[in-house]
Amino acid sequence: MKITGELFYLREEAEKGFPPVDIYEKSDSIILLIDMPGVELRDVLLKIYRDELMLEGVKRKEKQEQGSYLCVEREFRCFRRRIKLPAEVVPERGLAKYRNGVIIVTLPKKEDRVYKIEIETDE
Repeated sequence: MKITGELFYLREEAEKGFPPVDIYEKSDSIILLIDMPGVELRDVLLKIYRDELMLEGVKRKEKQEQGSYLCVEREFRCFRRRIKLPAEVVPERGLAKYRNGVIIVTLPKKEDRVYKIEIETDE
């Protein structure tokens, strides 16, 4: 991942939002690891628009057990994050898998290609 300039933006978003996200770059793809323990996948929406991944959802409160809580530290809320991607991707070929409370999003990078343009003449 290209750290310069982007690291501050990502850290600022992480301080404001839920869930925490790690992003790393391979030669052919961008990988995002999104912590989602206790979140139902039906309550999560991933979208890509231009150079941003948009993540929306809700972490619902579980049915309360009989008795009185002595401590409540877990948060239950709606969340929305916009994460700037460090490279152009091909969203149609993206994959998302859920494993052990983490959504792993793999987005193939758009290929850098040089196109030849033929020059025509009126002759």
